[in-house]
Amino acid sequence: MKKEDTAQIIRQLQKNGIEYNYLFFENEGHWITNKDNKFNLYYSLERFLTKYLGGNMEKLIYVDQPKDFNPKVEVSACFCKVGDKILFLKRNINKLYGGTWALPAGKLDEGETSSCAIISEVFEETGISMQACDVQFLKTVYVRYPEYDFVYHMFKTELQNFPKDFELNKVEHDEFAWLTLQEGVNFNLIPGEYECIKLLLDQKLL
Repeated sequence: MKKEDTAQIIRQLQKNGIEYNYLFFENEGHWITNKDNKFNLYYSLERFLTKYLGGNMEKLIYVDQPKDFNPKVEVSACFCKVGDKILFLKRNINKLYGGTWALPAGKLDEGETSSCAIISEVFEETGISMQACDVQFLKTVYVRYPEYDFVYHMFKTELQNFPKDFELNKVEHDEFAWLTLQEGVNFNLIPGEYECIKLLLDQKLL
C-alpha cells in the first residue's frame, strides 16, 4: 500500500478514536524480506491480536532471570519526561530493528555502572545533560531476542521544560517525538518496549 493511502486510513482511525499500530519499513519493497523486519512484524501482529483476542504472547521480557539466560550485553534506557510527555527516538534504518521507536538507550561499557551509562547515552543521543541526582532507577528486566539475550536497566528523569539545547544524534536516530504513553504504545516500538511500559505501569512505577 502507498504511504499516502495509509496516511488517509490513519487519519480516519484517529478521527474515530480507533486504536491502531502503524508499521512502515523504509528498506522494504512489496515484500518483507529483512529478518529483523519480519520478527518485528510478527511480534507486532502477535501483540495486537493477543490484546484483542486473548491468549499469551511468546515471552520476551522476564522479571526474574531465566535459568538458561546468557546475556551478550547490558543496556540502560531512560524515560525522559516533561509533564505527561515521554521522549521516543526512531532508530536509524541501518541499525538492528531500524525504523522502530524506542527510549534513549545504550550498551554499558566494561566496568561502567547502569546509571553512569544512561547519563552518558542520553547526552550522546539527544544533548540532554543530566546529573546522577536527576536519574531515578525503576527496574531491571531480562530480555530474550532471537539474536541474543541482554539485561535491560530502566530509569526515569523529570524535566521541567522541553530542552532548548536538544540535538538528535543523526547517526543513531532519524526522528524524535514527545508522546504520552498512550500515543507511544501505538507507535512501532522496538520489540519488548511495550511489555516494559506495561510492566512499569502495572507496578505503578510510571
